[in-house]
Amino acid sequence: MNQDMGAHFRGCLLGLAVGDALGGPVEFLDAKAIERKHRRVTDMIGGGWLKLQPGQWTDDTQMTLALAESLTERDAFDADDIAARFVAWLESNPPDVGNHTRGVLKRMAQGTDWKTATYSAQRTSPSSAGNGSVMRCAPVALFDWQNTSTRIEHSRVQSEITHAHQECQWSCAVVNSFIAHAMTTGVRDAALDRAIAECRDSPGHILKRVSLAPSKNRADLNPTGYVLDTVDCALWALMNTYSFEEALIEAVNLGGDADTTGAVCGAMAGAFYGEADIPARWLEPLHERARIAALADKLAARHNQ
Repeated sequence: MNQDMGAHFRGCLLGLAVGDALGGPVEFLDAKAIERKHRRVTDMIGGGWLKLQPGQWTDDTQMTLALAESLTERDAFDADDIAARFVAWLESNPPDVGNHTRGVLKRMAQGTDWKTATYSAQRTSPSSAGNGSVMRCAPVALFDWQNTSTRIEHSRVQSEITHAHQECQWSCAVVNSFIAHAMTTGVRDAALDRAIAECRDSPGHILKRVSLAPSKNRADLNPTGYVLDTVDCALWALMNTYSFEEALIEAVNLGGDADTTGAVCGAMAGAFYGEADIPARWLEPLHERARIAALADKLAARHNQ
């Protein structure tokens, strides 16, 4: 792997954290409220309901790093280890945990194995298809960068640990396939086409949503916590702009679940544009920037072996 490709790995994970930190302060505000309060979010402002520091990220990045650390330290995809790290994270009392994720992880913390815990939660709320697994899925794209079938399988399983719904599993597979191809094709449309083709076994309505997302009108987007809404918003922002900065500004200013829209868009945009396209004014205050970059480098290094 050449240095340029490593820059795309770093762009992916740093981009995810940047998007999370940009969007966190305006999470739960709608677009009009953001406009009234901030005009438009273009810098690391901090604040919001979590009282974040500028550059501080939320559970989206926290869970992403737990996943990345499992992959790099084990040098394998180990679902049991990933689940254990998620439980340890919950037990560290983070300030922000999604309700569905908390419910599943609490079952695990009480001794239930992850498969029983996640499918028990799914039976309790069969329509629950939140964005809590797609927000964190990007490390799998980097770990299984060149192996399509394994990447899709692992993308789905890492979702299944907490979010068993098929829409959650396949959204992770689509996003990770896009990331893998965005780093190599240099053409966003081609990366999206390949992602859709690789995930052809998913339910048809998912691929239809994904394929139509770039052509939606801004007014038709719903930046909610529903996983397909999040993928819609992230893809729309990326596919209708021409730089990392433009994509992230569009994504987080949609409001709603802005940290997760920002994280998903940031991972995809960072993979496409690379680290150099992320504005320095966003990277400089980013919390634990060196840790995030080091994990990306470790994921890249395994492809040099």
